[in-house]
Order: sequence, then structure tokens, then C-alpha cells
Amino acid sequence: MKQLAAAVLAVALVSSRTVAAFEAGFPQTIVPLSPAAKVRVLAEEPATFVRATTDGKGSLLRAGSARPFLDPVDLTDRFIELRLRVRDAGTLFAMEVHLVSGESGNDYFAFSLPTFADPAYSVLPTGGWHVVTFGFGAARIHGNPDRATIRSLRWLVRDNATGPAVVDWSQIDSTPSESQGLATIAFDDGYDEHFQIAAPAMARYGFRGIAYVAPDEIGDTGYMTSSEVHRLGTEYGWDIGAHHVDALTGFEPEELSAVLTGVQNTLGGWGFSEGARHLAYPMGKHDTRNVLPLVRKRFHTARLAGGGPETLPPGDLHRLRVMNVLSTTHPEEIAEWARSAIQHRHWIILMFHFLVEHEPARETEYRVADFARAMKLLHETQIQVLPLSQVLGRGVR
Repeated sequence: MKQLAAAVLAVALVSSRTVAAFEAGFPQTIVPLSPAAKVRVLAEEPATFVRATTDGKGSLLRAGSARPFLDPVDLTDRFIELRLRVRDAGTLFAMEVHLVSGESGNDYFAFSLPTFADPAYSVLPTGGWHVVTFGFGAARIHGNPDRATIRSLRWLVRDNATGPAVVDWSQIDSTPSESQGLATIAFDDGYDEHFQIAAPAMARYGFRGIAYVAPDEIGDTGYMTSSEVHRLGTEYGWDIGAHHVDALTGFEPEELSAVLTGVQNTLGGWGFSEGARHLAYPMGKHDTRNVLPLVRKRFHTARLAGGGPETLPPGDLHRLRVMNVLSTTHPEEIAEWARSAIQHRHWIILMFHFLVEHEPARETEYRVADFARAMKLLHETQIQVLPLSQVLGRGVR
């Protein structure tokens, strides 16, 4: 009966593989829960969807289930998958989805969508439908909810008082988690300490990472040489991925295509043609107008610069989320992320930039001593630390 209930969540209530069930079920499910909330059911090929429109003044819009689910939904060892679209990410201040298990509505899991002042950083960029997944390790817990007995859902949206936020929701589904949690250690830009310090410190525990290098900077002062990049890949077994100095959102399509071709050709010339199919967005910036369409054609994966833990399998291989390790991130906090990934079967991609011997002067700097301790603590959690290619090689879709 619980398996059937999970199917009801995926089909009759929201998304449906069949249009008839979708149209019959979804409009009766999501209703306004706050005064003057603007919530409408709209149809647009190939899907019917619910549109929430805030008032543009920073007020909270609340919508949700009109009545409890007929049968409680069991989400044990599963994560949720939403299909969303936002008209203008620059007006969206916050969005949450609550999965409620208690009769009173006070026991729930809250899943927050990370938002940023600059919409180019957004996990949910302007325009187009996007799949966003949430694992339970990323949830904020209120009361005493039980993920095995989900009875209703709520949808909260708030704009930043610069104009209405318009968010469309066409699907909610649940997906089985992978059999175990994983970690990947990533370094951006290609600084020389990635080869000289990070690689030996990680090798002590059998860890291999991925270095997203900007070829234009390789060989400059403070950066790896092309020989060191090659040795990082061949001797230490790291993945070597693609990166660039400037944000991709600053290029027009023709120029951007030439830039990405240059990066991939350079990495291919160094012997890393496969790694050149994996990209880290410079500064995490991307858009749906120019960047995402081209990246989806040219790369197997692309990685953001924030967003939290990633699900296994990910919702979108071209918008992989990361745990941004900053100067204020304690090694014990990284270990806690790993334990949560083990418990909830997440994938944590740990993003580092600079490693420094001195006290960090910038938030992207991380002390060498703290990095060494973080690696030791990661090893002690017994989480499996794998480079990106090996995670994907496990059959993660």
C-alpha cells in the first residue's frame, strides 16, 4: 500500500505520466493557503501547471494541499524531484516546499531553494523548465515529522520587493536514493598549491579529486604549470576539468562557443579530452539564454558554485550543486556534511579555491592545517571519496 501511495504522489497529485490523471488530480490539490494569494492552474503544451504570483511587496505567498493525501506517502530512502520555472530569478527572494506528516501541519520537512542577489548565480535560473531535487539531509526539520507518512504539502514563495515573483510548478516526484553517500573534492582555477599541497595531503588517504583549470592562467605565477597539470592527472589520478577566467554570461553565443572550444582543445592537447567534457561555471554564473543551451551540447556535466548537497542521482547534470568551503568552514563541519551524506545517501561536492599557510584574508582562502585536518576527519567518517568521473562511472544518471 505504501508503494502505491508513493505512485499517487508522483502521478495523480502532481505530475502524471498521463494527461488525464494530471488534469483531474492537480487542480484539486494545490489551493491558496494565505489571504490574497494568487495561485492559478494553467495549461501549456505539454503540461498543466500551477502558477504562484507574489504581490511584489515582499509578502509571503502560501499554497498547498486542499486536503490530506488519501494514503500517506512513504519517502523512506527516497528524495523529491520538482519541475519548476521562474519568470525572473532577480525578483525571487525565497521559496520553500514543506512535506507535512502530522495532522496539525506543524510537523514537516522544509526544503529551501537557494537564491542570490545576482540571478546568474541562481540554482533556478530565469526562463525554461528546470528539475530541482532535494534530499532529506538538506531539509530543515520542524516538530517531529516522519518521512514514511507524508500527508500533505505546502509551497511558500516570497519576492524581494522589487516586483512580483512568478513561479510555475508542474511536477513533484520521488526517486530512490543511491545505495550510499559519496564525496568529491573539487578545486577551481588551477593554483599551484593544488598540486604541491592538496594532492599529497589527499593521497595519504587514497583520495583523488577534480581540478577545474583555466588554461589561460596555467603557467602564470601562482598557478600550476602544464607539466604539473599533467602529473596531477596521471600520477595522482585526478580528473582535470574545464574552467575559464571570465564568467560565461559575459559572452555572446558565437564568442562563447569559440572560448569553450579553446578551453577544450587545450585540455585535449594535454591528454585530458574526457576531462574537458566537464565544466565548472566561472563564479557559478550561467543563464538559460546563451550559456545553458551551449553547455548542454558541449559538456557531459557542469557545476555551480553553491547550492548545497547534491542528490544521487542528480536532478540536472549541467547544474551540479556544491558545498562551498570558505575560510570560516571548520573541518568538523565538513565531517558533519560527510556523515549526513552517508545517512541520507547524498553526494557532497566540496569546492575549494586557495590553500594558504597564513590566516585567511579572503573567504575563498582555506588554511593548509585545516585542510589536512578536514581530510583526516573525512577519512574517519569512512565516506567514499571519488573523483567526478568515478561517481558517474557507477551508473549515476
